[in-house]
Amino acid sequence: MNIETVKLVCFSPTGTSRTVIESVARGLNPERIERIDITTPDARIEPLITLEHDLIIIGVPVYMGRIPALLTDWLNAIQAENTPAVCVVVYGNRVYDDALLELRDFMIKGGAILLYPRKSILTPSTCMMSKFSFGA
Repeated sequence: MNIETVKLVCFSPTGTSRTVIESVARGLNPERIERIDITTPDARIEPLITLEHDLIIIGVPVYMGRIPALLTDWLNAIQAENTPAVCVVVYGNRVYDDALLELRDFMIKGGAILLYPRKSILTPSTCMMSKFSFGA
């Protein structure tokens, strides 16, 4: 797998989801990062289009166990071409319920490839992310 660009995609009204995905990206030490902040409605006009040599790291907060409903149309429009992806859901003092599954389903429907979900606890927030391997 030859990753040329890491696309950091976040909906982050408070900045926490952005901080979490930035931390994930720092751990990868990518050569090129493209930041896509979909927090404002104007940022969600154009769909996300990616290629197989990109890596998507997408992070959203959890509201009452779900991903934000206002993202549904934008997530349905994703066009990923066998793009590896890491899904991160950030939540506070409530369970994340089906939020990770919802985000995963949108990404797979759009053409992304997700591998082995696992839970990681981060302070002060908690996130769920897919684990991926560049060598596998």
